[in-house]
Amino acid sequence: AAAEETATEEAAVEEEAAAEETATEEQAEEVEKAPVGKAELKESLVGASEAIGAISVSLNELSGQQKAQEGGGDLRGVFDKFQTELKTLKDKNDALNETYAQMKGNMESSLDAWKIQLGSINNEKIRKSAEKRRESSLKTFERVVKEMEVIEKDLASLAGILGDVESYLTFDLTSAGISELGTSLRDATKKADAIQKNITGIQGTLGNLPEVQ
Repeated sequence: AAAEETATEEAAVEEEAAAEETATEEQAEEVEKAPVGKAELKESLVGASEAIGAISVSLNELSGQQKAQEGGGDLRGVFDKFQTELKTLKDKNDALNETYAQMKGNMESSLDAWKIQLGSINNEKIRKSAEKRRESSLKTFERVVKEMEVIEKDLASLAGILGDVESYLTFDLTSAGISELGTSLRDATKKADAIQKNITGIQGTLGNLPEVQ
């Protein structure tokens, strides 16, 4: 009888532990399901900006190694670094696109819900104030959408150019080959700088946008 009682108690303890573990997992899932909003988009933009900065440095090093190679230097290490930075840029770009798509959908739903909620405000003064704030937020969101369209387009263009550079140099990693790419490398660097400026600009715009609800 004592053995049975002990076994029952142990089973109860195990069941309680399993229940606590399930509850913890459910809480973690709730956290993971938190709607993606401006904070997540800003973080993703920072990641993309850092990747762009790194690829710009790599482009400058690649250009600078042309003369070094003419003097007997080795381009392989610099090119390997360029390839690594390019992969990172593409990954960050994919992550940014995914985050923005989620944030855009969530913000649209939030603005729609806000509009419906306005109908429950009885006080005319408060309702008009809320309508004004929602209209302002809507315009800010529309500005974010336009700015993100430019950033997405330019990032895709930059990734395409850099992919072509990678393909070109894979079979012609020489000072002469880099020299032929001179204009393209400079154009890529200018585009990268322009994208970073746009990312800085949209960060400010996002600051005026409410979080999704």
